[in-house]
Amino acid sequence: GALWTIGQSLSAGGWGSWAPLGTPTGVSLATLAAGPNQDGRLQVFAIDSGNSLHTVYETAPGVWSAWNVLA
Repeated sequence: GALWTIGQSLSAGGWGSWAPLGTPTGVSLATLAAGPNQDGRLQVFAIDSGNSLHTVYETAPGVWSAWNVLA
């Protein structure tokens, strides 16, 4: 019901540590989809157990926005 992330420091390098991106306040995530934006930053869309749509996205490599509800 929550989202976690892990990053790779170099394309052929090792991996960092797992870090929680959490969930939107007071909900449990049911369905997730992720993909790159035009500039290569990742964006995640999630539907919660109440069928609301949320998103979280990278603002810089490894730095994530707060959760936003879309509908």
